[in-house]
Amino acid sequence: ATIRARARGLADGNADFVSRQVSGESLRPPSPVHLKAARSAAGDLQVNWVRRSRTGWAWLDEVDCPLGETREAYRVTLEGAGSTLEVETELTEATFGAAAIESMAPGTAILSVQQIGDHAASRPATIEIPLN
Repeated sequence: ATIRARARGLADGNADFVSRQVSGESLRPPSPVHLKAARSAAGDLQVNWVRRSRTGWAWLDEVDCPLGETREAYRVTLEGAGSTLEVETELTEATFGAAAIESMAPGTAILSVQQIGDHAASRPATIEIPLN
């Protein structure tokens, strides 16, 4: 959205309006970090990451930072040349089954994870992974 504002004070009687673009970026949770993917012995693709929070960066209790959202939820997408797989999870991990991976075209795929926040989804954390 675009907002218009002008100064208002004792000496600001004839102040000009100023327009600024507002994106709402501060409403998004930060992108997950340390995104990793590995194939299991059974051929499944196991993915994990570390979440971040808009409301707390300190690690005060040495357990975890506060969530900063009403619920914890993630969208995990694996996009290959011919198809896309997507799952939603409440954990900081996801698994794509071997059969689903084999149905995708050979080559590389883009794996992305977004935290689903109360007002918007985070920007995706992405990595490129080989499918064969």
